[in-house]
Amino acid sequence: MSALSLTAPAQIYRFNRHDRITINGVSYTCYNSDAYGHEFQRTDGTNICETFTHYQIEDLLRTNKMTVDRQFFSPQAAHSKVITHGLTWEDLTDQEKNQIIWRKEYCDHFLRMEAQIDWVCRSEDAMKRAIAEIQDTITRQDAKPRSGTAIEIIAAPTWTTLLRWINKYENGGFDKMMLMSGRRRSGNDDDRLSSEVRDLVKNYAKSYLDRREPSVVTVYNQLKTRIDELNAERNPSSASYLKAPSIRTLYREVEQLDPFHVAVGRDGIEAAQKKFFITHSGLKNYRPLGWVQMDDWKVHLHTLLERSDEWRALNPEVKSALGAIRCNLTYAIDAATRCIVGANLTIEGATLASALRCLQMIVSDKTSLAQKYGCKTPWKMHGSPEVIVTDGGSNFIAPEFKAAALAICTQPEVAIGGIPELRGTIERSFRTIDQSLMPYFTGRTFSNVTAKGNYDSQKDASISVKELGNAMIRWIVDVYHNSPHAGLNFKTPYNAWLEATRECGIEVAPPYERIRHIFGTTIQRKIGGRGIRFLNVHYQSEPLQKIRREAGQRRVSVRIDQDNMGEISVKGNHGWISVPAADDGMNGVLKGVSVPMWLETAAHLRRLHAAQADLSWPIVADAIRDIKAMSDRAIKNSGLSAPVIGAEELNKADRELNRTFRIRAAYARATDRTDDADYDDIDVSDDPSLDGDLETPPEPSEAPSARSSRKSPEPLPPANSTAGDEDDWSVE
Repeated sequence: MSALSLTAPAQIYRFNRHDRITINGVSYTCYNSDAYGHEFQRTDGTNICETFTHYQIEDLLRTNKMTVDRQFFSPQAAHSKVITHGLTWEDLTDQEKNQIIWRKEYCDHFLRMEAQIDWVCRSEDAMKRAIAEIQDTITRQDAKPRSGTAIEIIAAPTWTTLLRWINKYENGGFDKMMLMSGRRRSGNDDDRLSSEVRDLVKNYAKSYLDRREPSVVTVYNQLKTRIDELNAERNPSSASYLKAPSIRTLYREVEQLDPFHVAVGRDGIEAAQKKFFITHSGLKNYRPLGWVQMDDWKVHLHTLLERSDEWRALNPEVKSALGAIRCNLTYAIDAATRCIVGANLTIEGATLASALRCLQMIVSDKTSLAQKYGCKTPWKMHGSPEVIVTDGGSNFIAPEFKAAALAICTQPEVAIGGIPELRGTIERSFRTIDQSLMPYFTGRTFSNVTAKGNYDSQKDASISVKELGNAMIRWIVDVYHNSPHAGLNFKTPYNAWLEATRECGIEVAPPYERIRHIFGTTIQRKIGGRGIRFLNVHYQSEPLQKIRREAGQRRVSVRIDQDNMGEISVKGNHGWISVPAADDGMNGVLKGVSVPMWLETAAHLRRLHAAQADLSWPIVADAIRDIKAMSDRAIKNSGLSAPVIGAEELNKADRELNRTFRIRAAYARATDRTDDADYDDIDVSDDPSLDGDLETPPEPSEAPSARSSRKSPEPLPPANSTAGDEDDWSVE
């Protein structure tokens, strides 16, 4: 069967009877599966069964109406929830994740040795010998410094500690969370205060909520006086004699009070409502994705960084002066079907960002990307891989990469260094690219000096990096996937994928929100009364304001999907939440708008309305649509994937954008407003330009404030004005 159009058979997914499947808020388990679809049974006690076809399942996943929690109802998962107190991988700190990864590597190494080596068993002598070999392997794998450079080595566990880890790991169904440190649950939880003293502390802590604004020291002195009065009539040697708590106990009790209640008690309800006002507006496995190999390849082709319409007219000396480089390709291939499930082309070499981008592509449907590049075959190969095998490159052994792989329920494996045969599938795939795609271009470097001879590849370079990315996408999707493959008995990879998914199904990929939680770019922001502001777009929700009460003035972690500004992820004490853009209609317009596209919109509006500081939202929306359409037409020139902007560059762009325009929801509506409450000033804690970058707020200008004149429809100040408190390019 040949794939000649984008109309393709439905993707077939695999479900376990212990999986929790949630569709439109209703929870199911998988009761039965066949070639037609799946039969799900409700878990609400009604035992109602419903049938969903494979096409329906694919549509539900594509529209984010269906989520799957793997092994949620299994006995091992129930046991794990008891041990971990219901914590998930996303709830852990980076330090805790790295500790679990390290423990898991030890357990996996030992279990593998136990299965393959005769002398390895769980006796003291055998485990000590095995630990020494494992420690040597992990040290050589993680540390590759230059001679004389100091390295940090984590001490190996004792044999009893490793045995305890292995037992917990096995009893928990090999769940990584079973290796979590017990320090979260350590310590004596018994109350050291008597119940009478504890009640006194709670009652006197409430007296802190007083309009006279007493200090904690004053309240503590009142508490001690009351305890002395009660003890005056009691025998000091009796059990009823009360022991005064420390002032730190009272401080902790006061800190537990609801910040809103504290504000009401000390400042009054009106001031508290203004302070907390919430603005609403808007190993080898033959199953598909059972065994995925990832690696980096320095492309055997010199490409040009600069390209113009007059390029072909330039002489060779000028071309050589402009310079040519070799790109790096981070590649992921499914060993069972030989399909390419991830590819990222970059000029920056083998970086962690490129590895994470490729990993994200594995769990993402790439059909829309193929359509934009004009491909005739869908690129729908995606899902949760069971095992990912890499070499020992620094980007693949980095804790961030391992943590991301474990977050998508994937087992990361590092093949033994120096033996490329262990990753033969992907090594052979690189040679296929070199022999099938590279001969179309000049500037080849070839695979060795003998093959290259005296050929000057840099001087003869003629293709740009962007053009190479375009050609590579078309070659992967329409040429390689539809060409007979000797390793598949001359079936095409595309047809092998269809057959394998019909027979075995694939694990469902994480939902979009979780992918953003895992792979988003992390920045730090404070939460204000109007939510979080990023690139002058406000993001707001009720759960976000609950996190604000918990965090106070502390910054919180925010993750940005650079391909979609419609929502952001914010981490609170109970994990990550999704927060939409706040303004009416903003979430819909910004859905699918990338960070580069939004910055281009700002530049476009700067050029178009240089003399006008305040803009209505319809103007911005029209600009976004125009630029988005232009971007879709020019997508072929963007390489394999959009460039990933680092957190530092995002913060810099945020500060620059902060000094440009202010966007109002509707210009006419804004000029008619008389209630300044709708335009409440943003305090310093709400301003991302001041978030960790300026010690004091900007000095006011002598020019009249734009905000002070909102009640009159007079002309607005020019873009370069310093009026007010830095009226800026933001969405209200």
